[in-house]
Amino acid sequence: MKRKQIGTIAIVAMLVAPSIAVPVYGEEAGKVLSKDEVVYATLLAKGDLSNIYVVNTLDVKKSGHVTDYGNYTSVKNLTDLSELEQEGEKVAFSAPEGKFYYQGNLEPDTPLPWKVAVSYRLDGQNIDPAELAGQSGSLEMVIETSKNTSVESEFYDNYLLQVSLSLPNTYQNIEAPDGMIANAGKNKQITFTVMPGEEETLTVKADVEDFEFDGVEIVGVPSSLPIDTSEMNSMTEDMSELSSAIGELNDGVIDLQDGVAQLNGGSKSIQEGANAYKNGINEVGASSSQLVSGSTEIQHALTAMNQSLSGEGASIDLTSLRELPAGLNTLANGLTEAANGLTALQQNYVGALQSLHASMAKLPETSLTEEEISALYSSTADPASLDKLMATYSASKEVKKHMKL
Repeated sequence: MKRKQIGTIAIVAMLVAPSIAVPVYGEEAGKVLSKDEVVYATLLAKGDLSNIYVVNTLDVKKSGHVTDYGNYTSVKNLTDLSELEQEGEKVAFSAPEGKFYYQGNLEPDTPLPWKVAVSYRLDGQNIDPAELAGQSGSLEMVIETSKNTSVESEFYDNYLLQVSLSLPNTYQNIEAPDGMIANAGKNKQITFTVMPGEEETLTVKADVEDFEFDGVEIVGVPSSLPIDTSEMNSMTEDMSELSSAIGELNDGVIDLQDGVAQLNGGSKSIQEGANAYKNGINEVGASSSQLVSGSTEIQHALTAMNQSLSGEGASIDLTSLRELPAGLNTLANGLTEAANGLTALQQNYVGALQSLHASMAKLPETSLTEEEISALYSSTADPASLDKLMATYSASKEVKKHMKL
């Protein structure tokens, strides 16, 4: 028969510490770039401390003799078979280039920054974990974490805890209100997170059959881990370029709106010039009737002269010649009014032409590229309004081109 068991609770604290390893003078000294410490603690089923040790990781740049320091009861080389020399808190060894690992065991009563207590209930009744093996029923496990006031609060205030439980497939209807449940092969993995400086009560409920449990793993990690930002530079540059492009596109839209407003003003000036031109033509038309009238009178006078001259010389009647100056004066007056009308027409035409040139000069020289036009249509602007703006923009560019000719 397989023996059912209840596992222990393992606490792991990842301590990223500055290097305190130093070379041993008088011998070929090694060079250590950095040192990491990871503290492992094993707790009993109820949360009482069983044993605790530290795994030290040294990044050795140059091989040689190195001295490290720690208050250990004993040490063990985890890298190779060479011996470690321990004298008080000093640990000396010969380290090859690369990663060097060794374990330092601490006193069993070494206090942790956190207190951990675990309790169990089966079918609503408190039960000792030693009596749970092989039991079946409705199980409730409660894990309580709190501050250990007997030690400094540096780790408690700056490290978060990740509490993990691995439950076999004999657990059904699992509930973990504040945890995340995931599949891990045939088992269920439940993970809780306790924020720095916080005390938490974590609860797991399940229906179990033939109870067994591998234990709880608690990992303490710094709340602010270093993040590699080397890949962020190019992304930041791309976002900056995108922001600049959007700004230029917005400026282009504003210029287009200003151009359309100026085009509307120029159209109004053209309309006013056309009206002035029409008025000049009307004045010329009014003067033309007087010109025709004067020409008719001249014709009558000339006819009378011709008839008089066609008779005998002695009987020539010079009465019609007296009428000739009046007809010529009428013709002269008609020609003067016609000339005035043409002068007014010229002035109105020049004024209209100057207004037209002034309006066309106000149109911006800026031209939109195909990319900018495509970006406009890809934006959230109304397509119908964009079509109108682009039609007006094309017309203004065409008119300005012909005015330059």
